[in-house]
Amino acid sequence: MNIHNQNVVQMTKSTNCPINSALEVIGGKWNYKIILSLNGDCKRFCELLRCLEGISPKTLTSCLKKLEKQNIIKKTIYPVVPTHADYQLTKKGIDLLYIFEEMRKWGEKWDYEITKE
Repeated sequence: MNIHNQNVVQMTKSTNCPINSALEVIGGKWNYKIILSLNGDCKRFCELLRCLEGISPKTLTSCLKKLEKQNIIKKTIYPVVPTHADYQLTKKGIDLLYIFEEMRKWGEKWDYEITKE
């Protein structure tokens, strides 16, 4: 892949920078962990809470609402008593998994140099 420096500079000057848009979605402590937790599976709120060690219910609720608004996840509410909802990745959310895989590879490749400094 060849990224021309002029294009990158122009993107960073733009208010509609696609890199910033992606980072807005995956940035933060919990968003990428929530997305990865939903990889290939739909989960209920309590299941997510259990598998995301250290997240508070309030933070999880906030992150899920934001990811739903960004069309990264879909919430399905079932009209049963008591009411429950499932969360799953949308096509847009699934596309992020490919980015995470490349980031994982990069992290494995360069982790030693990064932690060495």
